[in-house]
Amino acid sequence: VLLSGCASLASMPPKVSPIAYSAMTKVPEPANGKIVLAVYQFADLTGQQKPNDNFGEMSKAVTQGSSNLLIKALKDVGDGKWFRVAERESLQSLLQERKLIRTTRQMTQGDKAKPLGPMLYA
Repeated sequence: VLLSGCASLASMPPKVSPIAYSAMTKVPEPANGKIVLAVYQFADLTGQQKPNDNFGEMSKAVTQGSSNLLIKALKDVGDGKWFRVAERESLQSLLQERKLIRTTRQMTQGDKAKPLGPMLYA
């Protein structure tokens, strides 16, 4: 008797179409320089994560980590000559780190502390 339930028998890695990827990397350079854009976290708007009184929901309808896949794809377009990507999925952590740097500089250097440079914006 063969039982598999929710388990899979074999794990198959995702395949990337070499033709599509090759075409993406060979896009000609943009005429006006790199385009700056920001990538935020993808929200699950499918409604699949509604609270359930009967059992715990373990699966999600939206791929987790999809913003990382998008960032990688954008950075690969035209061999990295098309987009300058600002990752904003962890924006709160970035803002907290900048606050920590400012506070530490002020404490150690006083009025001679150099201000932080501006963040990349899109």
